[in-house]
Amino acid sequence: MSIFTRFLSTATGRSGLLFALSISLGAAAVSAQSPIDQTATHPTPVTMKTFVLIFRQNPARERTPAQNQRLAAEMPPWVQRQNSEQRKFDPRILTKESAHVGVEKDAGTPPGSWPVSALLFIEASDLADATRVAESHPALKFGVSVEVRPWTAPVPPAPRPADATTP
Repeated sequence: MSIFTRFLSTATGRSGLLFALSISLGAAAVSAQSPIDQTATHPTPVTMKTFVLIFRQNPARERTPAQNQRLAAEMPPWVQRQNSEQRKFDPRILTKESAHVGVEKDAGTPPGSWPVSALLFIEASDLADATRVAESHPALKFGVSVEVRPWTAPVPPAPRPADATTP
């Protein structure tokens, strides 16, 4: 039994399971260069963009230990398929603890309804490609919803004039 499978069999709740999934993704992630289009006569680099897969767990659908084991068995082959396509992964797991501010809180949205449980940053050629990756994720069979969004770095602040002083 692998460490990953052992961890999943003892993990309780979505945080433990998703943490284990991130370990699996992190352990299998590769630091690949931009992938090459293998179908072209002269290989051309494919420009990859960064996307974030936003995982939300259905709070009404808790997984059984058997489902956790099934998911644990399905993750390594999924990660290997993604790695064979030279995808980079950067998983982030969120804890259950949270605070809500702003309109959502004021609108009476129940806290914790389909909470965001994990973020997985991936490289894909476009939104359709990133969506195909999300649609193939094994967690979808176990009460998880995945939103796919393009990710860009924040806009850097404008440089300050040399003669500006800080108050």
